[in-house]
Amino acid sequence: MDSSTEEYCERLEEKIGSEELCNRTGSRAHARFSVHHIHRMVNESPELYESTERILLVSNFLGTLLTGKYMAIDFSDGSGMNLLDVFQKEWIKDISGFYNGVDISDKLGAPEPTLQEADEVAATISDYLVTRYGFNKDCKVLRCTGDNPATLVGMSCRDQDLILSLGTSDVLIGVCGHVTPSPDIHVFCNPLNSNSHMFIICYKNGSLVREELKDKYCGGEWERYNQMLSTQDNPPLVGNYLPLPASTLVGNYLPLPETCPAGLVGAFCSTDPERLLLSHSPETIVRTVTEGQFLSKRHDISAAGFKPTSNTRLIVVGGGSVNNTLLNLISNVFGVDVYRASSANAAARGAALLAFAGVNGVQRMEELRTEYELVSKTNPELYHTYCGMRENYVDLQKEYLYSSLHKE
Repeated sequence: MDSSTEEYCERLEEKIGSEELCNRTGSRAHARFSVHHIHRMVNESPELYESTERILLVSNFLGTLLTGKYMAIDFSDGSGMNLLDVFQKEWIKDISGFYNGVDISDKLGAPEPTLQEADEVAATISDYLVTRYGFNKDCKVLRCTGDNPATLVGMSCRDQDLILSLGTSDVLIGVCGHVTPSPDIHVFCNPLNSNSHMFIICYKNGSLVREELKDKYCGGEWERYNQMLSTQDNPPLVGNYLPLPASTLVGNYLPLPETCPAGLVGAFCSTDPERLLLSHSPETIVRTVTEGQFLSKRHDISAAGFKPTSNTRLIVVGGGSVNNTLLNLISNVFGVDVYRASSANAAARGAALLAFAGVNGVQRMEELRTEYELVSKTNPELYHTYCGMRENYVDLQKEYLYSSLHKE
């Protein structure tokens, strides 16, 4: 990943402030975000910048090629630039004019909503493509967006839905009317509703950790791993499996420095003075670490302002989504029903749905919503137990993170 603009990220956070940057752009400064690369050009190659007529993202560059006219950056893809105010839906002047008084927004054009109604679509395919490749001259071209917003559309997500990708790294995406920004998450404009937002939380310690637990403590067998997790046979783990929420054992194992919360690494649990979770029995380790992964995630969505309702669906994708025992645990930790989806071509399907809406209307797009397989219904009693465990886990995690960051 290109980290050549780290210096520019640091300068911007020094001027704007990391918290203020999060509160307005939805993310702290990230080297891969477009604004820092544009600022580098302004500062290091001013002649090249001056000779540039227009600056585009990959998404609206494609739309520009198809129409032969400059296409606007959409709100959702523009949210990943560290430049768009994701709440006011406009470029932030303090950032766009950060270097040498040069306002880069002049070369970006005004951002516009992602979703277009049929009567709003004015762009058609360019005359060149009609002549050269035989496109229909009446072919409409919708505003283009990025892969993450398109995936959200392709998954047929509605407000208060969650998507959990159980892959090498776990990724959690939520949709809600109001999101509380923080340095550990990304906030984007919702491609389907300009008055709503989506948040993305990425975790380094995902399936790789669960694979390690399976290989090291379960003889390489998922069946044995699942036996240690099965809430049908055992209540949430408390020492010798007694269901006592007030003294529930909690902990986690993070071999890689985590991104949320940033910097958390190592092994810790509530019953060991040294926080050395790995000194416990295999059964305790597997159960506690797996629960810890999802207790942490459940806390993170609450911190982001997401409040699950009775209509909330947790839609799982990725390799781990085939493990029904794991999904049962997740359902009870989150307190919502879990649905399984195929992640194949979700972004492409989302782009096709946006195009469909532009031709046939947004209401017609509702008819094409994907129906998912219900794989686990939450158990209210177990969810109540996990709520108590979550409070204990969050306190422990804060204590461990503070102590690890302040070691001499």
